[in-house]
Amino acid sequence: MRFLTILLIVFLISTNIFSQTNGFDVNKMDKSIEACNDFYQYSNGTWLKNTVIPPQSRWWGNFKIISENNQKVLKEIIENASTKKNKQGSDNQLIGDYYTTCMNESEVEKIGISPIKPYLAEISKINTHKELQQVIAKLDSLGLGGIFGFQVNVDDKNNKKNLITVSQDGTGLPNRDYWFKDDEKSLETRQKYSEFVSNMFKHSGDSTEMASINMRIITKIQKRFASASKSPEDLRDSEANYNIKNLNELKAISTNFSWINYLANRGVSVVKQLNIAQPKFFEEFNKMMIEVSIDDWKIYLRWNVINSSAGQLSKKFRDEQFNFSNRYLLGVQQQQDRAKSCTAEIDSFLSESIGQEFVKRKFLPESKKLINNLIDNLLAVYKQRIIALEWMDETTKSKAYDKLANFNKKIGYPDKIKGYKGLKIDRNSYFNNNLKSSAFLIKRNLAKADKFVERDEWFTSPQTVNAFYDPILNEIIFPAGILQPPFFDSKADDAITYGGIGSVIGHEITHGFDDQGSLYNPDGNLITWWIKSDIDSFNDKAACLVDQFNKYNVVDEVFLNGKLTLGENIADLGGLTMSYHAFEKSLEGKSKPANIDGFTPQQLFFLGWAQAWAEKSTSQREIFIAQTNPHSISRFRVNGPLSNMPEFKKAFGCIEKDKMVRTDICKIW
Repeated sequence: MRFLTILLIVFLISTNIFSQTNGFDVNKMDKSIEACNDFYQYSNGTWLKNTVIPPQSRWWGNFKIISENNQKVLKEIIENASTKKNKQGSDNQLIGDYYTTCMNESEVEKIGISPIKPYLAEISKINTHKELQQVIAKLDSLGLGGIFGFQVNVDDKNNKKNLITVSQDGTGLPNRDYWFKDDEKSLETRQKYSEFVSNMFKHSGDSTEMASINMRIITKIQKRFASASKSPEDLRDSEANYNIKNLNELKAISTNFSWINYLANRGVSVVKQLNIAQPKFFEEFNKMMIEVSIDDWKIYLRWNVINSSAGQLSKKFRDEQFNFSNRYLLGVQQQQDRAKSCTAEIDSFLSESIGQEFVKRKFLPESKKLINNLIDNLLAVYKQRIIALEWMDETTKSKAYDKLANFNKKIGYPDKIKGYKGLKIDRNSYFNNNLKSSAFLIKRNLAKADKFVERDEWFTSPQTVNAFYDPILNEIIFPAGILQPPFFDSKADDAITYGGIGSVIGHEITHGFDDQGSLYNPDGNLITWWIKSDIDSFNDKAACLVDQFNKYNVVDEVFLNGKLTLGENIADLGGLTMSYHAFEKSLEGKSKPANIDGFTPQQLFFLGWAQAWAEKSTSQREIFIAQTNPHSISRFRVNGPLSNMPEFKKAFGCIEKDKMVRTDICKIW
């Protein structure tokens, strides 16, 4: 949750440096660059040169621009609600009262750390392992935990039912690798983190000496958690993350932590089995329950409460957390203004309350029909591409056709919402409003435990600037938030539409056939449906992309991780390929469209894609993404897949020696 002065932002927007309302702008290009040598720079070079990242952000690009525009709409909706006397329990009352307390910064400063004192006092009273486990459960119910994840998801192998999954957490740093690398930057990061933890304890009232002692306890526990955790690329293995255990099995392997009592304390005693996503982590956790002293556990729980609550506490806590998590790790120079932070927080907790009004203001009804038609066009092309595959057996192909036919589409916004009945928000306490909202959403999630899946439910809000594929439900989701210019404009040229939102749609469809999505059968269950020779052929072809992206140097000899980014790279290449051929098919029987700004329709398609991904980022963020994120850096998302496409080579007349032409192209779908 957690850009430049207001005048400078206004200037930049007015001069069109930060804004773009269509899918292609020739003024963004740098034609001094050869398209066939660096297409990303050719398409966006002038924009990249002129754009300054706002000091309150770690990056700037179209996703950020759309998000900023959407947030302005949300802020207006919320502020309007805050100025009125609203009916108790209504959407306007919830968001208006929450915003009012969040904006009352003087009150937040006045009360300091007092909001979390009751929870710190409860921790201090722990004397036994039973009491320790009770407090762990209580803090988890409030969103103040941090040892492990505990959430209801759809069962990977029986997608008609919900299943509680418990997963690794508790490492403090972004992932396990941060604890064990010995390069200069990693050593510096651990030192900075230690200073951050120590300072947070000092802000909480500890002496310098005691804060240092507590920091060493925290980092020792977190490093131990990290030693038993999986790496980001290993976490992508769905089959390895599926380990169902009934209560008797849990009791046998978890001798020091009572899952039966934990389930009862979380209000889900009806549950008879859990998915232990990362067994090695929980084996270590079981040992640590005894081997780590109760006093040290109390320090660890105290840390979780302080760190989880920092955003709702006084300025010194917010500043300390920002300085490490944003300034150091991501290169952000300034914190967001209070109104923007409060808007983002309400959007996170009460998204349904503002989503309906957002849709009324920003989503045209005809957009749903246009996107639906685009999806159908791409699905049809996908089937034709699969039919023509030489490496896939007919048995697998027939099931692939079924999977395409079974795709569920969610466009714009949900037809029905759950609402927030029972949530009590008032104008008395910002911290309590935050805590109650968090607890409400956690409880609502756990209420689905062991029940049948509601397939019409959305897991994201209409205002979200993103698109998704859910392999377990075999569905694609395109919220109203991303269906905005420049990604989507109902009045845009077809070439730009297919190059922009069309390729995004193709990307999400391809996730159903990437290295992980392809493991889920046409019904959406984690069941093998390929014949062995086809799996081997697919893996051989995917290895080409792993090798290609492993060689991309991000910053200072930090390279992309081809295994971590494989699914997204497959989706980019497949999405572009499908959307291009769908665009070509849409031209059949029509007269050739006129060139625009001297570019052919085929060239415009690729320019639409490249400019959609125009992005300027801090070096810290790029390093962070390379080490933690399954998506590649934007410039590689453009140049990487295009260098594998003969269609791009033909459109721009590239020759074999050009950098954008790979001699050994990667091709899957």
